[in-house]
Amino acid sequence: MIFIHFTAPDPRVSVFPYKCKREYNCIRLTEDKPVDAEGLFIPQLQTSLTEAAIVSFRFFTGLPRTRILQRIVTNTSYTLHFRTLSFLLGFPDDTYIEATCENQYAILEAQAEARLIFPDFRGNRRRIENWLNYLPKANYDITFCSMIET
Repeated sequence: MIFIHFTAPDPRVSVFPYKCKREYNCIRLTEDKPVDAEGLFIPQLQTSLTEAAIVSFRFFTGLPRTRILQRIVTNTSYTLHFRTLSFLLGFPDDTYIEATCENQYAILEAQAEARLIFPDFRGNRRRIENWLNYLPKANYDITFCSMIET
């Protein structure tokens, strides 16, 4: 595991990724440049950016071997960066969630990818699918999207 950590250190990002590093071992659920997103939808929630981020945070940090690496907040978006380690060997996967407001809805885009070239056996896609299934079941107090107050 120490060798894997040194060959794939935690990246520091300042914005939601522009594209997948590689087309394989990646799912990108976005309006532009989607990858392996057939049959999936971009969530549109009637809630605030902060509440959408909190619900996503609770889902991902509730997964085994997953922790948050970064939270990037601007007055127009909320971006979360998580790292999940594979079960047996601890290979790292990165998941990014970005929430923005559009027509009073919180729009959530996602990207999940393996940091190394080893196959992830569609684990990133399953993680995003489970998150998409979790979102409508969450309780939201706010019924319209509002920007983050700074």
